[in-house]
Amino acid sequence: MAEDQELTQPCKTPLEPSLQQCTSNTYRSVEHSQSLLSGLVALRDSGILFDVVLVVEGKPIEAHRILLAASCDYFRGMFAGGLREMEQEEIRIHGVSYNAMCKILNFIYTSELELSLNNVQETLTAACQLQVYAHAGAALDGKMYITCGRRGDDYLKELHCYDPGADRWDSLADGPVRRAWHGMAALLGKLYVIGGSNNDSGYRRDVHQVACYSTSTDQWTNVCPLPAGHGEPGIAVLANRIYVLGGRSHNRGIRMDYVHIYEAERDCWEEGPQLEDDISGLAACVLTLPRAILMDTERWTPEWNPERLQHHPDFASEVMSVSDWEEFDNSSED
Repeated sequence: MAEDQELTQPCKTPLEPSLQQCTSNTYRSVEHSQSLLSGLVALRDSGILFDVVLVVEGKPIEAHRILLAASCDYFRGMFAGGLREMEQEEIRIHGVSYNAMCKILNFIYTSELELSLNNVQETLTAACQLQVYAHAGAALDGKMYITCGRRGDDYLKELHCYDPGADRWDSLADGPVRRAWHGMAALLGKLYVIGGSNNDSGYRRDVHQVACYSTSTDQWTNVCPLPAGHGEPGIAVLANRIYVLGGRSHNRGIRMDYVHIYEAERDCWEEGPQLEDDISGLAACVLTLPRAILMDTERWTPEWNPERLQHHPDFASEVMSVSDWEEFDNSSED
């Protein structure tokens, strides 16, 4: 390139090293960054070296992980922050329209953003959302609540509420502590924010503090703290209890298999049955199964037909609760 010069100046071997020193200068090419960007666009247009597929509104968009991570905090947290997406070849993106995502990715590759009155709102909304990651959400009384997370290198304690009836987002009272990679659950008309981590100590540590939010007063209170760290845990609510499953403990530096159960009415934690594996970044839900299924699992085969349950003598019997299952699982009987 015309503006490029040699990075170092040649230095002749001195006759007297103690009297003569070798000096060097550093030069910068003004065309290098644009040339690099043009090369990345050429790779995209040629379909070369793609290593990730973003699925937005059911439509695939191929891209290069390293460029996304280098250009956007959201993708940097996803691809370089220890999340499960680091190993996934296909990643589903929610809450962003396909058209808006295409425009944002085109900006990442080209530094050009095409806006019009027809697309400016959805594009800017998507751009704002992609700057916040590692948050958690829960639904209560027909509204969606989102808490905390990270924006760039900053841990957040924000609370936002989406009202689908009014199609509007509202900012509510900040939580008592900054955190990300946490869990959230709705129970007995209140919201609970549980686990996660932050860097308030100067490095990343577990957050044991559990915060409870009242939608009627827009106020937070602290409840009984977690017995141990849960980052990226699974969260589920069953029988007025919050189950916190596995996750990562940054205090211990490993993934965990423990389970903790929160009794809201007594404001206390108790240990639950351990998971079979150490796991983080999981999702959890509650599914009520007939007792016959739980008692008959050892006899299942790949050809097992669920329609058999319709004629099973125990199909109409009561379902097993979690405590029933724990008692059965720990029993010495055949």
